[in-house]
Amino acid sequence: MKNLSFKTILLILVSVIITIASQAEEAQEVKSNQNYIAVLDLHEKEDVPQDIAVQLTDSLQQEMLKTQQYTVFDRAYRDKKLTEQGLQIKDCLSIECFIKAGQLLDVGKVVTGSIDRFGRSCYINVQLINVNTALVEASADAICEECSSSELICPVKNIAKKLLGIPYEETENNIVVGSPKRKDRSLNLIIEAKNGDVILTHWKHVSEYKIKCIICHHKTKEGKTPQKCLSCHSQEEKKGKIIKLRDAFHEQCRGCHLKVNKEEGKEAPGRKCRECHIKKRGK
Repeated sequence: MKNLSFKTILLILVSVIITIASQAEEAQEVKSNQNYIAVLDLHEKEDVPQDIAVQLTDSLQQEMLKTQQYTVFDRAYRDKKLTEQGLQIKDCLSIECFIKAGQLLDVGKVVTGSIDRFGRSCYINVQLINVNTALVEASADAICEECSSSELICPVKNIAKKLLGIPYEETENNIVVGSPKRKDRSLNLIIEAKNGDVILTHWKHVSEYKIKCIICHHKTKEGKTPQKCLSCHSQEEKKGKIIKLRDAFHEQCRGCHLKVNKEEGKEAPGRKCRECHIKKRGK
């Protein structure tokens, strides 16, 4: 009886040791694949050529490789391995598919996103997704004003650094939204709206178009610090003769754009909603 009890205890101890060793091995495997990352192709939306999306994806991949924080799979290896598993990367548009791609590649994280054009500007959105937890660990957006395809490289490089928490320099015509390093917050303003945020190029209106503060901040005396629009215009409702904030923006911004288009032959946005409002991801 005593021998049997001893054998039983011994078997239990061996079983526990094997279980702990197996769990440690699995944990080590999960930990190790966190050092590997795959950059999936940026999804091009309306009016964005596919070759530009491919070029920006490669730039994003190269910038992440330069940081030496991760081992980054190259495009050829990525596509070969996914094709062997029956997954076409160009058809991968959902988070479930992104996770599946990461699992097939045996990486800890995947980078994915999209590039869209509104008016003469580009909007780039990129996310860093943990394959093991299916959580978005970081995200970054960039707006590039009137950029050529080659000029889009700089904001993409900034996005890579933002995702990895690395300091970077911003240029005058591109802003990475949410950047803690942004020195001059008056360059561009992000106006939130239900049907898509609007990017107000504040610096360009002041420095290039030479528009005086009082033109938009119409209750401000010349030489005084302009009041915020919300100090008078409510987001929720009209107050007496003071119109809602949304209507004020439409009347002031869109009205001015249409006026200069007609009188000066300009091409300021305002004829269609999508010329100003960024289509939100997944909408």
